[in-house]
Amino acid sequence: MTLSVILPNFNHSHHLPLALESIFSQSLLPDEVLIIDDASTDDSVSVIKTWQNKHPQIRLLQNTVNQGPVPTINRGIQEAQSELLAFCSADDFVLPGFFKKASEFLHTHPEIGMCTGKTCHFHDHTPHLLLPDWMPFGNATQILTKDMLPQVFKKTTFFIHTNCAIHRKKHLIQFGGLNPKLKSLGDWYLNCLVALHYGVGYIPSYFGAFRLTETSYSQKLKSSEHQDGMFHSLLQDIKERNLEHLFKDVGLLSHGGIRLVLFLAKQKEYRAFFPRAFLKKCHFHFNKLFKSRQPLP
Repeated sequence: MTLSVILPNFNHSHHLPLALESIFSQSLLPDEVLIIDDASTDDSVSVIKTWQNKHPQIRLLQNTVNQGPVPTINRGIQEAQSELLAFCSADDFVLPGFFKKASEFLHTHPEIGMCTGKTCHFHDHTPHLLLPDWMPFGNATQILTKDMLPQVFKKTTFFIHTNCAIHRKKHLIQFGGLNPKLKSLGDWYLNCLVALHYGVGYIPSYFGAFRLTETSYSQKLKSSEHQDGMFHSLLQDIKERNLEHLFKDVGLLSHGGIRLVLFLAKQKEYRAFFPRAFLKKCHFHFNKLFKSRQPLP
């Protein structure tokens, strides 16, 4: 099975070398690394072309005007030439073994829609100090079928990180890619749709490291005046797909963050989603506060 990496970039020339080094250090090299530059104003394109000279798998696409992350990623999904897709961020990096382990799992289990693993994060000033995120499955590989997942989401804090998962392109196309109206929630919601319809594999290995910064796309949107519109669009899409009961019973909307949970409490038409989402959000915070998270060696 072939693998494409989709890497959107906007003005991350200083972070790109670390991201690309982690991709080309994988034990299984991708067939294609599709970098979509979103009209950067720094020297990103020059950096990318330098790497392209060393690694012919790199294919550079350039937006003539800045589109934002969602349209840029959707362009990558459409343009990618492989059966399997991995999403990488220009300011984060992937960890050894990710591509090989996840790709082999999906080859062995063709009925499963995606494969994910453990995640960790780091701060700008300490990029080599990796702090693990809590995952509820211990050290066992899991096949979480679509029938199992509602109870898994309900009883645990299992969360699918897009940049630590490999997807089948056909399923992403089936669900229309990222919904532009959902902005920073679009990738999480798409993961949920694929997982709830086709299941997900979980491998207890660290697949990716995320940079914690106040300038990230999701952090910027937390203070956006358009945030309520994003939440309304999400609830409307859930309703149109007849998934209201599932999201309500499981508390899945807790994954969208505390502002979404509080939005549910304030909006009368969505208040029935609030109780389970609030309890689940408390569950997330409990794990964050009290579960041991020693830095990775």
